Amino acid sequence: MGREQEISEFRRLLETATPLITVVGMAGVGKSTLVRATLSEMDQTAARFCWINCGSVEMTTEGAFALHVLNQMMIPVERDHEPGLRRLSTILAASAPIWLVLDGCDATGPWVGWLQQLIDDVPGLRILATRRRSLGLRGERLMPLGPLSIISPGHGKPSPAVTLFAERALSLDPRFELDEPGTRAIQQIVELVDGLPLAIEIVASLAQLMSVQSLAAMLATSLSPVLEESLGGAIPLNDVLNHTFRALNPEERTAIEALSLFDGTFSRAAALAVGASSLHTLSSLVSHSLLLRSDRDRFRLHALIRTYWRERRRASSSLEAERRFATFFLRQISNSLHVPTNTLSHPDDIASAWRAVEVAARIEAYADMEIVADALLRHFPSPRGGTRAAADLIQQLVIQAANSPERPGRLIPRLQVIEACIRIATGQFERAGAVLSAFKHEGNDCEDKRLQGQIEWLRAFRQWTLGDPAGALERFEQAEVLASASGDGALETLSGARICFLRYKSRTGLVSTEVLDRTVSRVAELGIHDLTIEIMIERGMVASDEGDSATAVRYLMEAISLARQTQSLPALRSARCALGLVLARSGELVKGLEVQQETRDELEANEQWYLVARSERYLAWHFLQLGQAAAIQAAGQREHHAALRVGVHRHSGWVELTYSQDALNRSDLTEAKTHLISAINIGRSYQDSAVEAQATAALAEVELALGSLPEARALVRRAYQLSTRTHQLAARVWAMIADLRVMLAGTATPQAETLALDLLDLINQHGLQLHWRPFVAYMLCFRALQAVGNPRAQEVRTVADHHLQLVSCKLPEGEVRSRFLNSQPEVAEFARLHALMDARSALGLTDRQREVLELIAVGMTNQGIADRLCISLDTARKHVNLVLAKLNVKNRTGAAHKARQLGLIS
Repeated sequence: MGREQEISEFRRLLETATPLITVVGMAGVGKSTLVRATLSEMDQTAARFCWINCGSVEMTTEGAFALHVLNQMMIPVERDHEPGLRRLSTILAASAPIWLVLDGCDATGPWVGWLQQLIDDVPGLRILATRRRSLGLRGERLMPLGPLSIISPGHGKPSPAVTLFAERALSLDPRFELDEPGTRAIQQIVELVDGLPLAIEIVASLAQLMSVQSLAAMLATSLSPVLEESLGGAIPLNDVLNHTFRALNPEERTAIEALSLFDGTFSRAAALAVGASSLHTLSSLVSHSLLLRSDRDRFRLHALIRTYWRERRRASSSLEAERRFATFFLRQISNSLHVPTNTLSHPDDIASAWRAVEVAARIEAYADMEIVADALLRHFPSPRGGTRAAADLIQQLVIQAANSPERPGRLIPRLQVIEACIRIATGQFERAGAVLSAFKHEGNDCEDKRLQGQIEWLRAFRQWTLGDPAGALERFEQAEVLASASGDGALETLSGARICFLRYKSRTGLVSTEVLDRTVSRVAELGIHDLTIEIMIERGMVASDEGDSATAVRYLMEAISLARQTQSLPALRSARCALGLVLARSGELVKGLEVQQETRDELEANEQWYLVARSERYLAWHFLQLGQAAAIQAAGQREHHAALRVGVHRHSGWVELTYSQDALNRSDLTEAKTHLISAINIGRSYQDSAVEAQATAALAEVELALGSLPEARALVRRAYQLSTRTHQLAARVWAMIADLRVMLAGTATPQAETLALDLLDLINQHGLQLHWRPFVAYMLCFRALQAVGNPRAQEVRTVADHHLQLVSCKLPEGEVRSRFLNSQPEVAEFARLHALMDARSALGLTDRQREVLELIAVGMTNQGIADRLCISLDTARKHVNLVLAKLNVKNRTGAAHKARQLGLIS
């Protein structure tokens, strides 16, 4: 199951003239199963296959070896007469051509040499062995076998590992059902056991005792139950690994125990330093199937092997491995902050570096940690490797350091600054605010003022990110003053650059492009390339907003070039994604799609899986515009699995949001609702309020379309609460759009006008790029303002029309454009209102004639009209006749009917 490629490769190997083939792999990987499955598909008339189950049989003498082989071949042997190797050779020669399949021959001993002698002496004899390491004989060919894939092949199909679990669970319990929550839990289980078939079958057998969700929760705490359980009377994995432990020499034991400190993959240099080992030792561990080769010359331990050796290491009182681990990675952190081409580029190395900080704290190596903190702050405000988990770790370090008898006072404020940096960079604005509020400083020396300046800078950056540019500008100015007082020229320049950037971004004319160029040069001299790239990207987007696509592309290409030179993958992704967006805006949607795909491929080649997931989301948006449902599904699957590689489960929520938009484009409200509910649940489970807020707002619109107005109103209230919690303007706009749509469906016209004006101010103030959303927002505002006769309706109508044209030009002409636009109810509604306004304008009614029309509609006579408007009867008759002529109707009833059709009267 899921071994089609391996079986094909194995068959090709069997068809060669190789005399000895060994299938090697760790215990439980399915070596015997692969051999049986392959042989069952082969023509066995050309040669005889004899299965020899070696197991725990002692073959210490030549006679014992020959006797065991003959017994397994079911060849009778005379009582009290032990056959020798010559007798065995004669019998095998008479049976040739013949295959001896030695299954589970992991024991070592002299029999290995006798096997070589048999191969040399018996023509037509071929050996097929399964074991955990090579036999090391002449002419041997190896067939390495790894765990099952835990990645889905796409098209809604589960991964081979999930399929194996489901089939085994179903064979034991016919009531077992594979629903969506169960599939997610099983996916978590197979990831935890690293796709090992035996472990999957062991856990599946436990599904009779508890739900798969409970199993996943249990294994997330510890994998020990998998090591201790056995299946069908087989030896537990713990016993197999105990046997392996006894077979290792002291250096190999020391190395494997130390390497169990790693959670993911690691480099050869890290393995040699932390394991205090040689290349020969590493090679031996690989040959024992304990150490696995990964991509790009990296290594890893299987999750179960790591668990086993960690438990052995914990039983030891020695901290030497931890000290080597902490020393190696703390040195790597320091080096990576001083050398541009740093060695901490792989995500697993970054994770190990943060784990090293945790280990250093546990063994109270505060002096080493302080050196690293200083190195990090020299690159303020971008500490490398910042993740939410890293921020949580630093928070714990602050607490631990504060309670330590050593009381490392200089370390605590530095850690607080670093934590606040990471909290802001990863979108945890509330927690960043708490850290910034808790920051304490003592004294008035320059060092203290520098930290205060950094904290003020972070407060400013937080305010700007939350949509308060005026407050941010004021705080950046305070940070600039503090930096100047402390003599921190870098922070002073950085603050000044942010002030300049904010003034330029506000487009008030206070900062010219020449001033911005000089600022960029000063920042570049400091080596703060991320800000330089950010400014270049913003200049490109400003040029795009002004319709100058050529200038926009030039700026973005410069940003891409600088990001590549500085090896800043996040900045590279941002620049390339902006380029794809600019190309799409200028009508080159397909070219923009190509740029996004190139970005994804480049990130994937560098194993930047979190950034790959983000790129897949942009790709899905492009496919959404093109109406390519299958491509959207595939991009969503790739995003999900890329995010899982770095343990980020919340990306599933964004995937579900994308799927819901695709369903809405196909007018499938039921499917859209299903995906949105799933997105809300995922956002709630992983505390991702941004996902939950946008999904809740979208669900409100779906409920409205399904006719459930009360439910839609309740969801809008919830969306507002969530958008307030996330402090994200995009989520706020989604909530306001949903609210405005609900209001227009009811009777709250004055409130709708107020909300429309607020929404317009918010979009215009922050220049939000919301893809399809701008047209929807402007169209809804147009409806609200037009309903009450607000004079801004005509202006908003023009802007809405502009955005509709932008959306249309992004799409290839023909069926794709027609299908997408026809699926949007806003387009038809806008066209109707557009036509009404054009028709009203074409009538050319004066204000006085509008008044007359309203009086005609309520059934007033000419004399009544004259009395009401204080005009002569003759003038009243003239106005009535002109109204009838302009409306092209014959009588008053026809005039009233047409006026209502055109929205001239209510």
